[in-house]
Amino acid sequence: MKRRIKIKRLWNGLASVRDSVLNSCYKQGKDLVLVCDGQQMTIPNNKLLDKSFQISSKSFTSRYPNSPSYSLIDFKFTPDA
Repeated sequence: MKRRIKIKRLWNGLASVRDSVLNSCYKQGKDLVLVCDGQQMTIPNNKLLDKSFQISSKSFTSRYPNSPSYSLIDFKFTPDA
C-alpha cells in the first residue's frame, strides 16, 4: 500500500513532509509517494526511518486550534525513473 502526498513546491530541491505523516506511514507499513509538478518520488517503508533525510529542529504550531505542533522532515526530491 502507498500513501500519496502532493507537494506544492520544493525548497532548494527538498520536499518537506510533516513528522506525523512519516510516522503514520511507517506504523501502517505503507510506502510514501511524494508528488510534485507531475513527477513522483517513492520512499519505501523500510527506508522511512533511515537517516537519508533532514529533520528540522524547529517545531511549528498548527494554525488550527487544538492541533498538535509538528516538525518538518525534508527529503531530497529525486523523481522515480
